[in-house]
Amino acid sequence: MNKTEKEKVKKAVVKYLKFSAPNKELAQEIAAETAQEFESMFADGTDRLSFEQKVELATRSCIRHSYTAYDDLFIEKTIAEEDDPLMEDADLDTRAGEQDEVSEFIRLNRKKR
Repeated sequence: MNKTEKEKVKKAVVKYLKFSAPNKELAQEIAAETAQEFESMFADGTDRLSFEQKVELATRSCIRHSYTAYDDLFIEKTIAEEDDPLMEDADLDTRAGEQDEVSEFIRLNRKKR
């Protein structure tokens, strides 16, 4: 991805996040991280998704991995599954909880309406 495309992704991420003025620097940080991973996330031909949908998914993924406890919970869950294969059902609960946590992270940093 060239510099112009990365800038387009960064701007779209900041626009999606709509963070309040005190959190603009955080939005820029998330935008840079998201732009860095954007191309590799959609290299497998997700042509059915619009650019905006890709930006939202990539941004939420970045937040989930960098700003929530998702990775720590995933490691704990993987270790538990090795001991108990029935733990796989807990994966759906973990994912749903992390999506809630991402949504809450975004909500708390957005502008007041």
